[in-house]
Amino acid sequence: MRYVPIVLLVAACGGDDAPTPSDAAVHPDAPPDAYVCTERELPAMLVEDTFLPEALCGGPMREGEATSLEVGESGSSRVLLRFELTQDILDGLANGTTTGGTLTVTLRPDDCPCTNAPTSFDVFAATDGWNEGTTTGSTGADWCFRIGLGSNLQTPWEQSGANGPNDRSQIALASHEVTSADLATPGAITMPFELDTSLRGELMARVAESRLALALVPTAGGTLFLYSREGSATATSLSFRDCR
Repeated sequence: MRYVPIVLLVAACGGDDAPTPSDAAVHPDAPPDAYVCTERELPAMLVEDTFLPEALCGGPMREGEATSLEVGESGSSRVLLRFELTQDILDGLANGTTTGGTLTVTLRPDDCPCTNAPTSFDVFAATDGWNEGTTTGSTGADWCFRIGLGSNLQTPWEQSGANGPNDRSQIALASHEVTSADLATPGAITMPFELDTSLRGELMARVAESRLALALVPTAGGTLFLYSREGSATATSLSFRDCR
């Protein structure tokens, strides 16, 4: 009996939609021989923002409707941002396929009137338990209170300035330094970040329903004036990078 060798040719499947070297990436947590995945950018939507100046602790004036957000003031003002997350983002955070993202804020030019100064700040995941409020009537978060619904309805932060471990994560998601050179041409500040298992867990721990809040906390320098959503509807954005 004569044996005839049979050669099997195996082709990669997937057709025109199969990942190519230009649009594919290896999941950063995967072993060296892991699959190649296609990255998608998943945008979130900014729904509320405010800032917390130490000088306004407990007073009737709040900053929920301000057209600028101030981070700095020698460490005594920080910014709160709240985003609505899509189901794809929530699934990616839960499943570990979300590998990073980008937060963008926008410097105001010196027209508020405001004068920007070199400033460094960290970005943290924060509790969703605060309200934006308005400008008067003790409504909205401030340095001392995370919820303000009137002069007799105030809920304090665990630690003033949203500094307590229940107020925000103690592990920075991103850090950024705005230099004098950056201030020469005010515009978008783009802060990419990577998510490992620990940071994904920090984000998931702060998600309430489909919302995620972030806190911008100064670490050195002067004051930065950023556009709020009332000042510019497109000045602040958050997107996640999903690898599946």
